[in-house]
Amino acid sequence: MPITFRIDKESGIVYTTINGRTNTDEIVESLENLLNNPDFKPGLNGIADLRNSEMDTFSADVKRIAGLMIEYRNKIGPSKTAVVISKDVTFGMTRVFQAFSEQSSIETAIFRDMEEALRWLGARNAITDKPGG
Repeated sequence: MPITFRIDKESGIVYTTINGRTNTDEIVESLENLLNNPDFKPGLNGIADLRNSEMDTFSADVKRIAGLMIEYRNKIGPSKTAVVISKDVTFGMTRVFQAFSEQSSIETAIFRDMEEALRWLGARNAITDKPGG
């Protein structure tokens, strides 16, 4: 599966990276794995690095993912997620996700720059707090 996540307990950030082609079922499975990870706690902020992703998703798929975020809002808790993208099509799908997920407990913002996304999340040192590091 091209989706990986790392929970940084010190910074309180979940780093998720999607590389290559993925589909909605893989995203849902990854989300459920994350929420069942013993290190996951409500209120963790997240950063989703989609810069190297190719997603086979459509509006209905995005609505399904947003629906899960709403369903799991108590387990997720109030938090922020920064989505880092490089492609316009990913931007469009992420904007659709934002609209569908407004009822969840997650504030979502879209960025094209990783450092800016980390600063928005309040990472102490955006230059050294890089995903995968």
